[in-house]
Amino acid sequence: MIKLHYKYDSISAFYKEALKPTKYGDASDLKEHLESDESDFRGMSINDIEKYKYGYIPGIANIKKLDLSLNVGGSKRNYKYDEFDGDDLNYDRLLDGFPPMRKRVKTHGVGSGRIVNVHVVISENCCTSADEMLKKAYTAMSLADMLESSGYRVAIYACDCTKDCEGTFKNEKDVEYQVSVCLKKPEETLNKGLVLNGISPWFFRYYIFAHQKGHYINSWGMGRAIAMKLEQTKENIVINRGECLSDDSCKKKIEEIKKLFGV
Repeated sequence: MIKLHYKYDSISAFYKEALKPTKYGDASDLKEHLESDESDFRGMSINDIEKYKYGYIPGIANIKKLDLSLNVGGSKRNYKYDEFDGDDLNYDRLLDGFPPMRKRVKTHGVGSGRIVNVHVVISENCCTSADEMLKKAYTAMSLADMLESSGYRVAIYACDCTKDCEGTFKNEKDVEYQVSVCLKKPEETLNKGLVLNGISPWFFRYYIFAHQKGHYINSWGMGRAIAMKLEQTKENIVINRGECLSDDSCKKKIEEIKKLFGV
């Protein structure tokens, strides 16, 4: 078995390699993939995929609705409003003429600055909808918010784990393919649009598939999605394949992490 594992410290670094084939990939297959508009399968047209590659802005509007249904979040949040500086926009305050930009003021808690990595496996079956993936993304953001409110520093990674038994690399069969793309570094504030884009069907089925086609010779069907083999600890939280695609699953995961960290 050949293990191909790639890790990128930013989404821009990933994009640079995702769209160009290596000598071990299939350039013609990659070209056909990038030019084929499969919006029903990906959940978005190629034009919109390009438009929102650094932030899925329309998805942010659904966060408030999801927040009401999930009823989760940290208990130590403090916010301040400013005219220009902030992490997200409060439209009601904007319309009322008040400073609309909201920024979280970090509080010091039990975490004392320790780093927690949240790994979100975006390898899902083709029947998984964009709305389900949005719940998965929001769960990751809720966990980041909750833990940072308790004094931890959180990184978020979009991960793909694939087993392609008939795929070949350097003429050898059986490829285990894994990619991790950092969507949020521990020192960065939470960019909701970027996380929503990185944990989505179109990011997986357009950009990750492109990277996969360019780095080895895929079999028909491009193998199968597998779970990430990483133990969940206080250093590494794993939202694995099949998790957090429904409200109940999201609640279960968040309660699990609350218990693990005692928050």
